Amino acid sequence: MGNIDPWEEAADVVPSYFADFEDYFDLPVLRPVMVRSVSEDPTPGLRLLRVATSIGLFHARVVVSCTGTWTRPFVPNYPGMADFRGQQYHTQDYPGPRYFEKQRVVVVGSGLSAQLHLADLDRVAKKLYWVARTPPVSSAEDGTDSLPRATSRNSPVSRKRRRPMFSRVEPYGVRWDDGSYLEADAIIWATGFRRELRHLAPLGLRSRGGGIVLEGSRVLSDPRVHILGNAPHRFSGPGRDGVEARRAAREIVAFLRSEVHA
Repeated sequence: MGNIDPWEEAADVVPSYFADFEDYFDLPVLRPVMVRSVSEDPTPGLRLLRVATSIGLFHARVVVSCTGTWTRPFVPNYPGMADFRGQQYHTQDYPGPRYFEKQRVVVVGSGLSAQLHLADLDRVAKKLYWVARTPPVSSAEDGTDSLPRATSRNSPVSRKRRRPMFSRVEPYGVRWDDGSYLEADAIIWATGFRRELRHLAPLGLRSRGGGIVLEGSRVLSDPRVHILGNAPHRFSGPGRDGVEARRAAREIVAFLRSEVHA
């Protein structure tokens, strides 16, 4: 991606990079297009996939699904959530720190998103609480919870220890089984995402265990389908995804050639 100003927002850098990439290679990218389903084309002998979209039907010999996880936010179901009088957000719709100025905020989650929210709200929120079901990944030899680089070890967030998960949400706060209680104006659910694969449901790719079995990016039960970009965030990124994409491209070319000679 060349030289990048480290202070630039990723939300600005990444789209600009891909726009330049599309222009340079003259790629016919269509947007915005919503894919509704991928199914088997009923025409006998064609072995084509039918892709139903918001702008019409497409037919393909291979489909590469790079739909990620962003459209499938996961929020656990805790008693009393519907009765909470404050604001509730997920990482997906997090509005930024200025919305939480002088508020009492509970951040739920142990992953990178939760830690970035904590860093973002440091010195902004009136009270900031960190709650998680599991401990965060520890990278320090002394066993302290890992913190984002943006957070100083001397900041209020770095001194705040993670609390175990509460048992219920009440109208004005959260409560634990032992009766302890925290008042809160907002809850941020940094509780992750699920893979966005609903459009592939008509193909029946899931195994008895409920998952889709892959070899690399190729679906074992249907080599016409590749799934890319669905890895957990800590293992994903332009570098790793690029390696997987190149491997997928080689496999797709080999598959198409074998279909021609079959």
